[in-house]
Amino acid sequence: MTGAVNCFLDVTERKRMDTALEQSRLRALEREQCCATYEHARSAYRGRTRRPLLRVNEAICAIAGMTREEHLATKLFDHTHPDDADADAKASANRSRQAQFYSSKSG
Repeated sequence: MTGAVNCFLDVTERKRMDTALEQSRLRALEREQCCATYEHARSAYRGRTRRPLLRVNEAICAIAGMTREEHLATKLFDHTHPDDADADAKASANRSRQAQFYSSKSG
């Protein structure tokens, strides 16, 4: 036998796609675990102080005697007693500043 046959296949793109798919699966799993934790918390609101709530869990709906839809049409401080509104707003602002400090990459 004289000669040889070579066959090469570039799998770079395939490897990139496999890596991207695995990362996507891991992110989806993390979101699913986070959602499960959120839904099983004793009570949970998610939202900004001056905008409508983004999310509420079933426990807070049962505590307040409101449906999810009713909650989502309100703002966080709509649920605060008027005597506590100023203190809650200050505490929320402090948490916001702390979160910005800790999440800043530039320092």
